[in-house]
Amino acid sequence: MILRGLASMFILAASALPAMAEEPPLWKLVAQSDVIVLASVDTPAVPPPGAYVSLPLRDVAALKGETSARPELQWYSAPRTYMPSLEQLRAADGSRSLVFALRSEGRLYFAGYTPTAFRPADAESVAAVETEVLRQAGVLARWRRDTSVPHYAEVQAIIEAIIALPPASGDERRSGPSRQQHLFDRLIALGPAAVPAIIEQMDDRRRLPEPQISFVNDAPNAFEGIRHYGPDVMTEALAAVLNQLTNEDFGSIYNGSTPAERQAAVQGWRVYLDHLRNDDAA
Repeated sequence: MILRGLASMFILAASALPAMAEEPPLWKLVAQSDVIVLASVDTPAVPPPGAYVSLPLRDVAALKGETSARPELQWYSAPRTYMPSLEQLRAADGSRSLVFALRSEGRLYFAGYTPTAFRPADAESVAAVETEVLRQAGVLARWRRDTSVPHYAEVQAIIEAIIALPPASGDERRSGPSRQQHLFDRLIALGPAAVPAIIEQMDDRRRLPEPQISFVNDAPNAFEGIRHYGPDVMTEALAAVLNQLTNEDFGSIYNGSTPAERQAAVQGWRVYLDHLRNDDAA
């Protein structure tokens, strides 16, 4: 079954993600966030069990992105290792906190699959976030495509071959994996060494011949053997390929998304590539 919407992605993520053993680095959480705010969060006294709850945000000051006049955050009330707990929210006791969020289908959700997406807003933490937001804005402003990275020509050839395919017939779909799927499998077979080349070329909004791809789910505690996605355009499909190759996520756009969500995902992956390059240079 192809799932659309971030809420479904988060509910299923408990079976695909390891328990959070350590706090993710700040650069990654900032890159994964569409919106970062200082805000007070209204927590319900008795939230309904196992359901998404809208948490109003008050006294909002944006550090990254924009919010509506009366923003609300979608929070899943059942305990999950990958998002803030009820105890965390209550401990804030209405004081202003740092909230890292991403936007999907017009709604805000905690970003990064981590409970540290909600944290105390002490002066040092706020200053660190502001500095990192500015640094990443500079990385994106200076971005220029690099065609010299390994596997660039191979990735380009596979992308163009996919776009040139005619839609598969009913008989082809029933007979097994399509030609489009085989080409995406070739991308996966290039391995992590091709990640920079894929990121360099992922800002590609051309529509896919078929809005479906599948990859082997190799997560240690996976609840299903195959991951099925329904991307509409190449950007969304390449984001799924990158997730498969790196186990990183900079926007769950794999099952269709808005232009703004695609752009945010592309920017997140570009920051990730900048981080890889800095690590290599160190």
